[in-house]
Amino acid sequence: MVQITLLQPILSVMQIPEVGRQVIHGVVIITMLLVYGPGRRHLDRRRRTRWSSS
Repeated sequence: MVQITLLQPILSVMQIPEVGRQVIHGVVIITMLLVYGPGRRHLDRRRRTRWSSS
């Protein structure tokens, strides 16, 4: 989430219009969900399997 917090001042300094900022924020959020989402589901599934077999 630090990336999103730092993104706002950077976009302000670059003088990007509000519409552009919203599009960039959306792309960053979707990218983070795609990168971090599936890996976490896989780890959760592995943990459940490990604990249930003990």
